Amino acid sequence: MSKTETAAPAGQTKLFFKLDFPVLFQGETISDLTYRRPNGGDMRKYANGKGGYGTDLTALLVDICELPMAFFDAMDGADYSALCNEMQPFLMGARKTSTT
Repeated sequence: MSKTETAAPAGQTKLFFKLDFPVLFQGETISDLTYRRPNGGDMRKYANGKGGYGTDLTALLVDICELPMAFFDAMDGADYSALCNEMQPFLMGARKTSTT
């Protein structure tokens, strides 16, 4: 499982995540994912979610990866957990926010 970043059109960063266990989904084998960095609207929607943590986190992945919920249900558990871990800096606000 690995992540790389590249510049995307209109200056938006696209992230790539390689699956250790490719997924056969709708007749296609998917071995890596391309997703965008979550924006404020994505994070607001996540924070206001009411489906429970797993459903809300997967809904965030649905939005930024542009894949249906069923795809994430079909993923290997280790790949799913690793992809969810990629969201932690966004969810935990892991950056310096002020100085004194």
